Amino acid sequence: MLAEAGILTGMLMADPGYFGRMSQTKSGIVPLYHPKYGLRTQGIQVRKPVFRSSLWAKLQDKLRNTIGLPIMNTPEKAKKAAFAPFYKAGASLWVGLSLNDSMLELAEFCQEAESTFLLGLAGNVDLDFIFEPNGRDMYGASREKKRKTMELASAVLVQNRFQEQTLRYCFPAKPIYALPNPIVVPNVFREPPLRSGALWIGKMDSNKNPKALLRLAAKLPQLTISMIANPAELELEQEVLQNLPPNIQLIRSVPYKETQALMAKAQVHLSTSFQEGFPNTFLEAAVAKTPTVSLHVDPDGRMKEGLFGFCANGDEDLYAELVSLALQRSQQVESMMDASWNHVQENHAYERIKQRWIETVKTLTQ
Repeated sequence: MLAEAGILTGMLMADPGYFGRMSQTKSGIVPLYHPKYGLRTQGIQVRKPVFRSSLWAKLQDKLRNTIGLPIMNTPEKAKKAAFAPFYKAGASLWVGLSLNDSMLELAEFCQEAESTFLLGLAGNVDLDFIFEPNGRDMYGASREKKRKTMELASAVLVQNRFQEQTLRYCFPAKPIYALPNPIVVPNVFREPPLRSGALWIGKMDSNKNPKALLRLAAKLPQLTISMIANPAELELEQEVLQNLPPNIQLIRSVPYKETQALMAKAQVHLSTSFQEGFPNTFLEAAVAKTPTVSLHVDPDGRMKEGLFGFCANGDEDLYAELVSLALQRSQQVESMMDASWNHVQENHAYERIKQRWIETVKTLTQ
């Protein structure tokens, strides 16, 4: 959105190595790379030796200290090396999405450089440190570091009412900007699409709860389910594969531009996640006029208000019943999906959110 508006925008990423780097993205965003972080098959790798003293370096420092010479490897030098890519970028506004351990490094840099740091919440789990201050969250992030990052943030970007209300109560002095998730809303179908089966889209991780989908498939053996599952947790993926029932078709991944067509062909969209912020898949289903049946998540309480579909509030037997109800495409469901389409058009349409986002960025950079 910022690049489209002609605002110079960069993205700092893990370094894929010389042959994997880009000079510019198709959208005009400037790619920047942080040498501390590399890429591997299962995700991002921290290249610790570049920024921390190795055993050999520590022995050298011990020897230098013994003979009265200054040591060469210090926490200050490691910090300087870690901050160097941030200084090199020279941004007037930094935006970090989600609370994780590496985000604290960015927050500390912004404090040192007196730069504006906007912390964007990716999901409700980002705020679990408020209710459980110790240990690590389901993704392995330190809750103590999450709290420190939040305290250092110049402002926070939220995507739902729960996040906004929680922060206003717990961090009343923190500037908060609410920005709903955007989506391009297509025109209403001239002819209703031919629909069949159910669609589940997500990562193969414990929060997305794919094992609940297996249990649903066993309860509704006549229902054909397409499961688009991007790799994430290898052990969980192997367990799912070993227990995959015949009525689930597993699809490893689908290009984003094709998901909307698949959503429009489905009778129902399924969500089994334990926690979300405001899932994009719910919006994608709404603009395709496909009802969502959610096991746990009711984003912003909209389902309780009669939008998007139905929520089973964690009851798996009720979940199966609600899926069967949605499959019937009754007049109640059709009216709900008409109202949902209108709601998304009014509150989540791409161009509307784009203007709000640009205004937010301009406010923060003044």
